[in-house]
Amino acid sequence: MIYEMGRQMPTPAQRRILRKIADDSFTMSLPINFGNVPCGEKWKPEMSTSTAICMRNVVPHTDDWIGANPVPRRHATVFWLVDIPNREGLYLQVGGVARFMRQGDFVVFKDSVLHSVISDRVWRGCAYQAKPKRT
Repeated sequence: MIYEMGRQMPTPAQRRILRKIADDSFTMSLPINFGNVPCGEKWKPEMSTSTAICMRNVVPHTDDWIGANPVPRRHATVFWLVDIPNREGLYLQVGGVARFMRQGDFVVFKDSVLHSVISDRVWRGCAYQAKPKRT
């Protein structure tokens, strides 16, 4: 289930940071000086859960809440595509829905639903969990 989609172009500094630290281990956290990240209108990021990613494909998987306890009743994951060669893109599949993404696009989705990434090119991005904004 995809909750929100949007676009926020990364700064040159954000792209440089990911080029230095992102890998395929899912263990590299974004540094404090990374800057503003997109999160949609209804969500707030939990940056302690951030990971800097450099890959081509991500196998189908689901995620559990990895932030501080207690586990929120409702949460999501944000995937932000920060860097990919010009005129290229990738597909994010969440359940039975696939979305084509280009540099700067982000998706807020239910991470307990099976999801994956398919790309012809190596890309850099980040993922982090989010909680609903209080209204």
